[in-house]
Amino acid sequence: DRREWLRWLSLAAIVGVSFQGLLGGLRVIGQEVFLAKVHGCTAPLFFALTTAMVAFTSPRWPPASPDEAPAPLGRFRRLSLAVTVAVWLQIVLGANVRHLDPETAMSWFRLCVWLHLIVAGVLAAGVVWLAALTFQRLRSRPMLVRRAQFLVALFLVQLGLGAFTWVTRYGIPGWFSDYLWHLEYTVHAGGPLQAVVVTAHVAVGSLLLATALSLRLWAGRQPHDVA
Repeated sequence: DRREWLRWLSLAAIVGVSFQGLLGGLRVIGQEVFLAKVHGCTAPLFFALTTAMVAFTSPRWPPASPDEAPAPLGRFRRLSLAVTVAVWLQIVLGANVRHLDPETAMSWFRLCVWLHLIVAGVLAAGVVWLAALTFQRLRSRPMLVRRAQFLVALFLVQLGLGAFTWVTRYGIPGWFSDYLWHLEYTVHAGGPLQAVVVTAHVAVGSLLLATALSLRLWAGRQPHDVA
């Protein structure tokens, strides 16, 4: 490939995966909570970088389109970028909720939980808006439609996994048992169910980030033929 910037990007990928390996090794040896947070935030970024490289090296990757786009496509680009940033912010907040230092004040944990819920609500609105814009105004663009459909499906799965993760780590919320349905669940710290659910939640979060980024990248290369 003759694109110089892509060569530098591939070098960044090599550095990134080496950095991830270093962080993972230090985390295992030192059991540092801070390293776990950093590792949990940077691993999805590396995954997103590899997703971008797949797009850049695709035979279907077209030349750059003009900066000025019709209103639906321009709005779609901005919204898909905002959704991508919100997904990564949600991953950062989730890492802070998941890897809690025993010496951290409970108020900090509550703040992270509330921010995690607020960003989830904002993200839900963004995903719904993005899907509506795609299916109403951009249906003639299958490249975007398929990715938007996958993004919605992943987000719904992630919502369910998020609720299930909370139950397996902290139990049934008191308000749920008091006002909706009385359920009892005993948390088994480090149990197989907890490990599988939490890991799935983290994995789907990375897939969500990669899908949102892929959607934004391909939106930037769409021909401007929207009526």
